[in-house]
Amino acid sequence: MNEAIKRPVYKDTYKKWKYRDTVEFDNYGDVRKKVDADFGEAEPFNKFEKAYETVSNSSKNLDTPYSKSLKIEKVPMTKVDFSMNNNNYSVYILGDNSVVMCDELPNKIEMYKPTFFQKLKLSFTKNKRHLSYIKLASYIFQCDGKNYEESHVLNTFLSSLHYSPDKINKLKNQLKQYNDQMPYEVFRKEISSLFSSKKTLTFAWQCMAVDKKMSPKEEKLFEQLAAEYKLEKKEIDSFKRFATKYSMLTDENLVKEYLGH
Repeated sequence: MNEAIKRPVYKDTYKKWKYRDTVEFDNYGDVRKKVDADFGEAEPFNKFEKAYETVSNSSKNLDTPYSKSLKIEKVPMTKVDFSMNNNNYSVYILGDNSVVMCDELPNKIEMYKPTFFQKLKLSFTKNKRHLSYIKLASYIFQCDGKNYEESHVLNTFLSSLHYSPDKINKLKNQLKQYNDQMPYEVFRKEISSLFSSKKTLTFAWQCMAVDKKMSPKEEKLFEQLAAEYKLEKKEIDSFKRFATKYSMLTDENLVKEYLGH
């Protein structure tokens, strides 16, 4: 688990003496306000002050310059409550590096409920769809010239196919061609089975959200995918918010959601 990075609130000298009775610099008032504003109470700070005073008063070097320095850090936290599949969930976003913690997340995301005929069609095209998802993930991860083999997400998807090692290696070599050098019109034919469901949009955005920072090429690719459905901007933004929220799911849960049925 990643460790949340603390946010520095104050780190500096706030009071400095030239001699015992001669103050050269005093920022105590501002520091005290910051402590009260950020923590709502100052008991730890008061203890720090008292301990410092005890040490300085017991010093025999009365004419030696001395100062007070302080370092204050806090871990910012945002709680997000949401409901899914008639259940309530909470996630916590901690630290300046946005570490996510949760008690429970839905393993299966039921945003799209296919009709009977859609289910029938999906059952016949299962293997083809699974390969198409993997091709799409490969295309996204190599969109900026990156090496798709570095992606743990994609490797988890490949493992879910339960292919033999030789077949996996052969598929990996084939996946190298799915990158931004392949025209979108050509690539689209390779993943045509995915366009029967809008779920493809959330999958694409989730793969793009893995790197946290969206590149211009990835943005353009998502616009091309979204254009397949002729959606309004408001609905596209809704897909993005939904997918970003679930990009925090583990790789294993993403595999269950897209390749597990």
